[in-house]
Amino acid sequence: SFTGYFGLQEIKFEAGSRLKTISDYAFYFCTNLKSIELPEGLTQIGSYAFYFADMSEITIPSTVKNIRSYAFYGCEYLKDVYYASGISGWCGISFESENRILYYADALYIDGEKLTDVRATVTEAQLKDGVLIKRGKKSFNKFILK
Repeated sequence: SFTGYFGLQEIKFEAGSRLKTISDYAFYFCTNLKSIELPEGLTQIGSYAFYFADMSEITIPSTVKNIRSYAFYGCEYLKDVYYASGISGWCGISFESENRILYYADALYIDGEKLTDVRATVTEAQLKDGVLIKRGKKSFNKFILK
């Protein structure tokens, strides 16, 4: 774990990385962390994993199935979140309480396009704060539930 390591600014994983889980508290209070590229194959991001990290963008691999509690809490500089497996894939991720990946972010990009409208079934849409709804901001132009 790199908990509280202030010198850490960038994280890259080699192609073919076999990392499956980012552990709880892995980058907790790494306040100088600006950039991270998570590897395909990653399935879980642990609780408090990026708590108060100062990254401005992150790409969530399509293989992620679970993002645990408080994983992105306090990431006030997070502007752009990228995900490349469709809105159904995004809504299929298990987001635990107080996750807040979009709580601070300005934009969610799905399959390379900035998400402005959401069309989803009630069972697909996770309306928890920070998953599709953003703090004090108009999240999307349209939000249509079927």
